[in-house]
Amino acid sequence: MFKTTLTAIFLAIALALQIIGLPKLFTGVIVNMIYILLYCFCDLRHVVMLAVLTPLLAFFTGHLPPPLIAMAPFIALGNIAMALCYHMTKNKRKIVRLAVPAAVKAIAIAIPGVIAAERMGLNNAARLAVYAVISIQFFTAFAGILLGEYLFLRLSPALKKYM
Repeated sequence: MFKTTLTAIFLAIALALQIIGLPKLFTGVIVNMIYILLYCFCDLRHVVMLAVLTPLLAFFTGHLPPPLIAMAPFIALGNIAMALCYHMTKNKRKIVRLAVPAAVKAIAIAIPGVIAAERMGLNNAARLAVYAVISIQFFTAFAGILLGEYLFLRLSPALKKYM
């Protein structure tokens, strides 16, 4: 019950962040932090659910502009790739846990994103928007993982009785 409740709370937080229109960098860091906290408190299955839902919610809330809707599946795959990579590196050195999943996410979004942007014949402004989304992925993921691990260490003692 705790895991389902926590997943729902994090989904609501991600939705609220996108609705209130905070800067995309800030929102990206917080959403990536949510994935890490959810992984640490729950499991990979819950992260995958959120990783698929958050890009769709970003489109419906206007956080992901309409020309970038084609990026939503790639962002979801990048989120899932980051979570899987974090799972595989969770016992490695801190820099590996931070950089490798962030890089995998950025690459997983960048390759199909660039190909799609070129093939769709987007105008220059739309292509720049795609490139902007791609370019910030590494930094928001890196910072989100760092913040997620920090908060997990701080929150886990208080939440042990629920886990």
